Formats: sequence, structure tokens, C-alpha cells
Amino acid sequence: MAIDTLTIIIGATLLLLSFLTPFFNPFFRGKKIRRMIEESSNENESSLQHADVPISIVIAPHDNDKELEENLPVLLNQEYKGEYRVIVIAEKGDALTENVLKRLKGNEHLYVSFIPQSSRYMSRRKLAITLGVKAAKTEWVILTDATCRPDSNHWLSSMASHISDNTSMVIGYSNYADDSRQYQRFERVQMAYYLFREDLKGNPYRTQGRNIAFRKSKFIEQEGFRGSLQDIRGEYDFLVNKYAVQGECAIAVEPDAWLTEQKPTKKEWLNRHLYYISTRRLLSRGGWHKALVRFDTFTLHANYLLIIASMVFAGLTERWMLLGSSVLALLITIIMRTIFANKALKFFDAKISVWRIIFYEIGVYLHRVSYVMHYKCADKNDFTSHKL
Repeated sequence: MAIDTLTIIIGATLLLLSFLTPFFNPFFRGKKIRRMIEESSNENESSLQHADVPISIVIAPHDNDKELEENLPVLLNQEYKGEYRVIVIAEKGDALTENVLKRLKGNEHLYVSFIPQSSRYMSRRKLAITLGVKAAKTEWVILTDATCRPDSNHWLSSMASHISDNTSMVIGYSNYADDSRQYQRFERVQMAYYLFREDLKGNPYRTQGRNIAFRKSKFIEQEGFRGSLQDIRGEYDFLVNKYAVQGECAIAVEPDAWLTEQKPTKKEWLNRHLYYISTRRLLSRGGWHKALVRFDTFTLHANYLLIIASMVFAGLTERWMLLGSSVLALLITIIMRTIFANKALKFFDAKISVWRIIFYEIGVYLHRVSYVMHYKCADKNDFTSHKL
């Protein structure tokens, strides 16, 4: 079997790329975040004992009576040393939600108010959140959804343990429920590694979770959602982008600080991505985030395409040594990327089948293209409260 110079060059290049490209990966870069999880878990008992800052939890349900009935009692019965109140701002006329709130009205931690049906020309959800923040009697406010449930009775203590005089925002994590699609859990964790890394580097961009704490005073001083009132959703992204001051943003990634979010329907899943495409024009500091995601995507796909092209070329020219090198490069790539991802996914308890990981990594880009195409074909009035 003859080995020519071209075979040596292509084979060596493929093997080198197969060793290098897996490191251009959010799962590999997430080692610092995983160390934080381990360290915070070890120190969690001590930090929880000192968490007692007064906090208000704001929820703005919309047709979520079943979820509210299931999840609200867990929020109302947190083991927390400090003063806290759960502020629910519901829509007037939503009889099912009102009935749920009536059944729980005896709880000392619950405060309920309503937004009028006549409010127009702004996002009703952002209006409800604004009313909730204004109703808060505390400096610190946690915003979450009725579809989210704390994984622990120490959730509030865990979030509060990251609050300090030098902190303007605490960004927590929310996981999808176990009955959600594995791809949805994969995408959530993968993007979490990108975003938490940016938070740690003092460049907070956005959040995909429903678990953030911020200062009421800053929200009021900077006029809340001004600048995004016309957009129906995107409230979490906008709050992080506007109020997570560089150098003053903490992340709460220990398991006690997690929320579990119910399985999204196909419509909800698609709409979340479409709303992000619609609102990202309002977000600053996104250049580095987008560049890094695109670079990782390029190296991932370029490596696989080069390997496939080499296999085809080797078969057509009967360079069997090159074919063997290409197969070896493919195996090295798959094994390294699977090991990195599997370890990272386990830290967030994502429960992803190992054999699916490679397909999901490749599929992320295809899903993004699909979301963009859906957005281009959608009626843009669906994303704004100004139906002009």
C-alpha cells in the first residue's frame, strides 16, 4: 500500500483538527462553572445560614392556573430566615387563576393584585411585572414564572446567599422538566454555559432561564422596561442586559438555586426563539457572544465536512491509508466531544442519552436556521403590542 505526500498531509491535518476542534466548545470551557457548582455545594450550608435579606418574588401568570396551583405553594413555603413575600399580579377576569389565589389567600407570604383588562399599547406581561416590582416593599426582587417550581425548599436562601452590597443582579438557572424533549434540555444547558461564562467575565448579555434577582431601586431609577415596552416578550433578556451591571453580576448555579420549568409545548418552544430573534436588536454587548457561538459552530461543522470530504476522496482515489486516517479522525472527534458534553450535561442533571449528543450538537445550527426562516415568514405584528 503506497503512501504519498498528499496522503500524509491530509491525514495529519485531519488528525490534528480532530484533536483541536473539540476544545472550541462551550462544554469544555464550562470547567470553571462546574468548579463553582462543586465549591458552592460544599459551602452551601454555611452560606444559607447567613441568607436573610428581605426579598419579594414577583410572578405574572397568564392562563397558568394549573401551574400556579401546583407551584405557588412551594414558593410560599420556603425555609427562609428573612422576610419574604410572593407578589402575584394576575389579569382581571381570569376566573380560574382568581379561584386558585382565593384558595391560598390565607398564606402570610402571599400578596395579590390585578392588571385591568383595558390596558393597551404595551406588553401586558411587562406591565404586570412593573406593577409587581412597584408593589414590592423590599430592595431585592426575584422574577420567575408560574410555570417554574423550586427544586429545593432552600431555593430562596440559595439565591439570597449571592446578594451583597456589591451585587446588582443574581442570575439563577432553570432546568426543563424530565418529561421535556431531550433536545430541549440539551439546548438549554449548552446555551447556559455560554451565558454563565459571559456573566463571570463581567459581560452579561441575556438569560434563557426564568430565575433572576435584581434591585428595585435600579429598576425604578432607570424606568423599568422603557426601551422595550412595545415588545410582547423578552422581559428576562432585557432585564439582564439593562440591569446586570458589569462587575456586579453574580450567578447562582448550585442545585439548591435551580428551578424546574414545565415542558414547553411546540408552540411555546418556537415562540421563545422567535421572540428572542425579535428582541435581540434591543440588546447590547452581544457582539462577542454571537462571534463565539458562530466560531464554535464553524469549527464543529468544518471538521466534520473535511472528514467526510476526505473519506469520499480516499474512496475515489483508492487511498486506503487516508480512508483509515479519516475514520480515526472521526472517531477521535466523536469520542472527545461526547466526553466533554456528557460531563457538562451531568452537572446540570440534563439526562441526555450519550448516543444522542453528537446529533444534537450538529442539529443546533439547523434548528437556528429553522427559527430564522420561521421569523422571516411570520407576521411581525405578532411580536409587538403596537398593532399599527
